[in-house]
Amino acid sequence: MKHYPIYIGGREYSSDIVTESTCVYSQKKFAEVSLANPEHIEQAIEIGHKAKNSMKNLSAHQKRKVLLECRDLFEVNFEDLAETITLESGKTINESRAEMQRVISTFDYASIEVMKMDGEVLAMDTHANSEEFECLIKRFPKGLCTFITPFNFPINLIAHKVAPAIAAGCPFIIKPSDKTPICALKFAEILKQTSLPKEAFSVLPCSNEDSLKLVKDERISFLSFTGSEKVGWMLKGLAGKKSVCLELGGIASCAVYPDTDLANASKNILTAAFGQAGQSCISLQKLYIHNEVKESLIKLLVDGCKDIVLGDPSDQKTKLGPLINEDSLQRVQKLINQSVKTGTEIITGGKRRNNSFEPTILTKLDINDPISTQEVFAPLFIVEEFNNSDELFQIINKSPYGIHVGIYSSNIKLAMRAWNELECTSVVFGHVPTWRSDKMPYGGIKNSGCGREGLKYAIEEMTELKSLVIKK
Repeated sequence: MKHYPIYIGGREYSSDIVTESTCVYSQKKFAEVSLANPEHIEQAIEIGHKAKNSMKNLSAHQKRKVLLECRDLFEVNFEDLAETITLESGKTINESRAEMQRVISTFDYASIEVMKMDGEVLAMDTHANSEEFECLIKRFPKGLCTFITPFNFPINLIAHKVAPAIAAGCPFIIKPSDKTPICALKFAEILKQTSLPKEAFSVLPCSNEDSLKLVKDERISFLSFTGSEKVGWMLKGLAGKKSVCLELGGIASCAVYPDTDLANASKNILTAAFGQAGQSCISLQKLYIHNEVKESLIKLLVDGCKDIVLGDPSDQKTKLGPLINEDSLQRVQKLINQSVKTGTEIITGGKRRNNSFEPTILTKLDINDPISTQEVFAPLFIVEEFNNSDELFQIINKSPYGIHVGIYSSNIKLAMRAWNELECTSVVFGHVPTWRSDKMPYGGIKNSGCGREGLKYAIEEMTELKSLVIKK
């Protein structure tokens, strides 16, 4: 069985504490991974803190060189990494390949943004009291960063943090999900082959308890966490004075108006709800259908579900892979069983099939049903009817979450109204809420988080503005 070491300051270390990695689909053990202990974590923080100056002093062209080296190495190792994603997370091989394409584009975008980090000269002659001064402004890296990442995009969500950190000039420590540590350690193998200063990065699979030092330690200047709402806000409370970016997901919704190509919309809706087995922070969970087209669209959706192939995620024909573990399967089945007891109707699906869950559509839920009020992280969505935009917008804005909303319509005035009135961070007009580009600002409001990812915006999160004022 292959053994994977941890990385501290770019060097490999083995530990007496190991964990076994298991294929999500077959449940067969295929590798073991060293786990970092508290001494390893302290060593990584000390080395990373000292690396602040070497990273800060990298020129833009040097950082661009590292980013392009990463991009090229991810291209070379594309298929191996895609297969590892499928093995560890259960995503279908086609979804894993799509993730790797995003990883490559993330580093490509970062290599462009690092060359655009210009400063600014403020016009100070706007008032008599300041006209004898010049003010120059530019961004400086905040320092050592902690990145805590989830299982559902085990390489790309690391890339979302690492690429802007390199562009910003920040050293970093990655604490990956305990469900997908090998993806992170293979990411470290890529970094090791580049010209990035080796002391600038560490990758530390470790216990959640031990990882809290990476949140609390004052030598760390920035924390970026992607994961559950409960854990994210808890970590923010422990982070002290450091800057924090939380990407916590929520309940992504989509509305379909009568002036919509229903056949096209239905295909995209099914992908948005059931892609990644619904285990995405912007997976479609609530579908609002205008009463004029409700029955027609539901029929198309049910027919589409019949064509979704469940099974081995390594098979290219499979469209819906397994949930991440048995606990998730039991949790989802329990939620549905309880929901049905309170009057929920199952339009299709509703049951597990081996270690996968059937594509499921529900309706007539109680307003306080957990499936309606909480992120479910499973291949299911709720259908609700609406009559007009006033009613729809009011319902959407009542949500305690605020992230992506999709709207199908050809009415441009509706697009502008939704942009102005909906309490979310992105309105995707003419498409589903799961669509995004890695160069866009990305994150949530309300319970969905704080701060922004997306290359340009993540660089801003990881840097501070500093002024130089000169008296003439």
